[in-house]
Amino acid sequence: MGVDTKSLGFRLMVPSLVIIVASFSLVHCVSRCFPTLTSHWLTFHPITRTGALSLITLAGLGWAIASIGIALVFKRRLLRPLNGMIASVRSGEHLAPTGLKEFDILGSAVNDSLTRERLSQERLQTCLGNAPVILYAMDRFGVFTLSEGKGLAALGLAPGQVVGKSALEVYRDYPLIVAGVERALAGETFCTENAVGSKVFETWYSPLKDERGAFAGSIGVAVDVSERKAAEAERELLGEQLLQSQKMESVGRLAGGVAHDFNNLLTPIIGYAELLQLDRPGERAHERLDQILKAASRAKDLVQQLLSFSRKQVLEFKTIDLNRVVGDFTGILGQTIRESVDLRVQLCDTPCPLHGDQHQLEQVIMNLAVNAQDAIEGHGIIAIETRHVELDEKFAELNHGIVPGPHLALVFSDSGCGMDRETQAHIFEPFFTTKGLGKGTGLGLATVFGIVRQHGGIVTVQSQPERGSTFTCYFPEAGSLPVQERLASLEQALPEVKRRCILLVEDNTMVRTLVQELLTRRGFQVLVADEPTQALWLSKGVSLDLLVTDVIMPNMTGPELHAALKKSHPALKVLYMSGYTREAIPHPDGLEDDFPLIQKPFAISNFARRVEALLN
Repeated sequence: MGVDTKSLGFRLMVPSLVIIVASFSLVHCVSRCFPTLTSHWLTFHPITRTGALSLITLAGLGWAIASIGIALVFKRRLLRPLNGMIASVRSGEHLAPTGLKEFDILGSAVNDSLTRERLSQERLQTCLGNAPVILYAMDRFGVFTLSEGKGLAALGLAPGQVVGKSALEVYRDYPLIVAGVERALAGETFCTENAVGSKVFETWYSPLKDERGAFAGSIGVAVDVSERKAAEAERELLGEQLLQSQKMESVGRLAGGVAHDFNNLLTPIIGYAELLQLDRPGERAHERLDQILKAASRAKDLVQQLLSFSRKQVLEFKTIDLNRVVGDFTGILGQTIRESVDLRVQLCDTPCPLHGDQHQLEQVIMNLAVNAQDAIEGHGIIAIETRHVELDEKFAELNHGIVPGPHLALVFSDSGCGMDRETQAHIFEPFFTTKGLGKGTGLGLATVFGIVRQHGGIVTVQSQPERGSTFTCYFPEAGSLPVQERLASLEQALPEVKRRCILLVEDNTMVRTLVQELLTRRGFQVLVADEPTQALWLSKGVSLDLLVTDVIMPNMTGPELHAALKKSHPALKVLYMSGYTREAIPHPDGLEDDFPLIQKPFAISNFARRVEALLN
């Protein structure tokens, strides 16, 4: 409960004031009544006038001395302690005891108030000294009257350093801050964000009013939100990376599906063209069939690029040196890149071992080199570099799909036209191209993306318009990933075998008709079904040597059909056909990892060798 110090002080002064007033009143009264007192005194006391005057003079002198004494006592006992208390309060010091009860009560109240004020100031200073904030105030002219807080250190300022200086002058190099100060001096209440160097401050402005309610200045607080902004930017980047990854996965699945259907179309085109060549050797039509096969072969390569993007092509992994791959391929690049472009290669001094498919890595090098060349008009530079890098967890968080640890970096830099952020967001998408009509398929960088991802790595790009581009492919260094084994194709020719019975099950009419003709030409007895139920019916009472079937079919999968047929034909072998690759095929129950597969489209000679190898 507070103490009314004004009331207490007045009460302390009242007794002394009464004495003083009474003394002066008495003296005044005596002086006015002197003639009357003299006459009455002489009437009752017959003494001489001179004696009376002396007596009265002595009485007045006594009262005067008493008044002076009272004044001295008042000064010593009241005014001096009171003046000391006032001086202590002004200096912020605690009041010492005076020995006067009323004064000590007043001093205790003042001391309590000073203690509370000191603690409040200490708490405020602790807060300002540890929190990344700036507390400021300025007058109506924009001159700082207060500048405190730990946040000042981020600006290279000390507390109070700018007091007395104009805010417009201190921050003249920061237009946004100047605009905010001008709004504040106009009396607005608002919040804004200001960037000062690498720091970002969230700043509140509020007007100050004088006793008449007129605008007297502005006060506010600025909070350093740099870390929060960096975290928000990182979260936004992670979100974009995740969204991009999901988008690329979706496009990859679409590309894989398109490749599967296209392979089913190419299979009869290539197969029938080869059969016609066998039927009509030496004729003019043979040359035309050659052109059909060449076109189909290019289409097949296009499908393989789609599969590369979707990471569904079959790779042959082995431990290789990235330096050797790049070095050996430089000669081919030198013949491919035009003479006006300077090709510079800098290989790491130490070996760069990785588990990879050499042919696919060469495809990555070629595609990146051609892409860099196309970005350069006239003369320019393409720089290729290999190096060892250590990727940390933060890098892995920002680049979805990468594992922290030792990696190899294959870096392609060019002095070309560069790209804006919008273009960079789409460059790895299939069929996206910035080149003119007929000058690009839009699959070059998509293929790079797919191959690198299938090697367990990622591709990053840094670019600005008119400042060139840098593509960096990160591959796990050998030892961080297990060697991946792949089923090798059987290419050797095998001798003729006796007539066998083959059950062919394929739901695509064109593929089914072609395979039936191929098998019949090889001398096999062929039972043909367009779906599994029909195949089960045809197999009754028949000796079967081989099942040639699609993997994914309506009602029943290829593995399920094989399992059902083995109940009545225990020794029945199987060859699966699919427009998908081994990795892309959904693994239904009964399908082992090393299942025999021939991928569409296939050459008739390869198909025949696979069939004969299984039967042998």
